[in-house]
Amino acid sequence: MGGVIIQREGSVEVEPGHAKTPVAWITDDDLVEGEEIVFARFRSRADDEWVNTVTPRYVEPEQQWEDHAAPIRRVVADVLEDGGPREENLSLSFVTSGTQAQRCGEIKRRLGRLQRTGSVALPPPFAGLEDGDWIGWTSARRTAGLPVVFRAEAFQLGRNWRNRLELREIASTVFDWTTADEIADQSVAEQQAPPVRGAPAVSDFTLSAEVLAGDGSGVPALIFAGAVSARHVEAVRFEYYQGTAAPASVSDWIGTDIAGASVTRREITSVSAGTAYMGALSYRTHGIFGPRRVLGPVSTDTATTGGGRWKTASGGRWKTASGGQWLLEA
Repeated sequence: MGGVIIQREGSVEVEPGHAKTPVAWITDDDLVEGEEIVFARFRSRADDEWVNTVTPRYVEPEQQWEDHAAPIRRVVADVLEDGGPREENLSLSFVTSGTQAQRCGEIKRRLGRLQRTGSVALPPPFAGLEDGDWIGWTSARRTAGLPVVFRAEAFQLGRNWRNRLELREIASTVFDWTTADEIADQSVAEQQAPPVRGAPAVSDFTLSAEVLAGDGSGVPALIFAGAVSARHVEAVRFEYYQGTAAPASVSDWIGTDIAGASVTRREITSVSAGTAYMGALSYRTHGIFGPRRVLGPVSTDTATTGGGRWKTASGGRWKTASGGQWLLEA
């Protein structure tokens, strides 16, 4: 909450950070004579309260409730003035809002720019001052005659009702906040939509019927020919269905013939002669097959002998070579 822990009337309280009205105003004339007066305009370099850069860390629900760093709160002019960064990691284990974390970080950063501290003893009229109270102090010697507001960090009330206060500079502007003060957190990963897996392009592959001649008899076949045009395709799946229209259920497609993305021709010979068939192909990207591209129908009764190839019963192919010889192509 950007607040402080205070002790009042024997109790311990948590006071959220917010601007307050000073409850008392003092001058040098109000200080107890003979009591030590401590005043410092600047903090030492070893003092952790002097900061110009704050990195709030909080629990981010969108990151599976992991510890997460909010945007860094700093002003470049302050870093240059201090001769370099003076950083602090502000741990906010119970904060689950990025906006709240940034507000706490900004409070810490602005407090780090107010460096004046003091310790004074006040007479009995100020015996009621306690932790967390704001008081104004005007001193010709110490504040150049200007009123400066301090917060009581601790108090010690003696038997003579003299109240010794430990003071640190404070200002209402420390707690100012508008929507313009918030910095967009570019590091928070947003839920991305799954990649769009489209069907193969119409021009990628064609479907035809051929007769692969072999052993003196023709072998009907469905021929997919073409090339993959889409990017990031891992594999191509070829399927077929007997009929003149695509099946009503996707489970009726036959075949799980899968080839690499570099395939340019696929032959399916487990078909009958004189029969109409539909063909389909789909691309696998990121491990998942996308929608099918349906081709056809084509009929094996009008198939032509293609390629000058002969197919053997064992699955090899014969191709012609120069000199009228036949060579076995495995």
